[in-house]
Amino acid sequence: MANAKVPVTPLKMGHVALDMDVYPMNNKKTKKDGVSRTYKGYDGYAPIAVYLGNEGWCLANELREEKQYCQSEFQYTLERVIPYAKRLLTHFSTLYLR
Repeated sequence: MANAKVPVTPLKMGHVALDMDVYPMNNKKTKKDGVSRTYKGYDGYAPIAVYLGNEGWCLANELREEKQYCQSEFQYTLERVIPYAKRLLTHFSTLYLR
């Protein structure tokens, strides 16, 4: 993304959004390792995804077991993604985690 010089549009306040979310992934009727009951009521995983800017550039999408608490290890994901996100921004931009 850095070589392609993709646009990263800030919010109206001037900060660049860094969105992070855990979502259920349906894997019912499979026999995959790590599949467990989701809060949606089916068997699956709970990936954690991180998106940058109004464009929603995907910086990370990590597969995690559903039984893992949603905030478990999110700090590790942030520690890896924030430096990469900052390299894509101008030095005047501030990240806004939401």
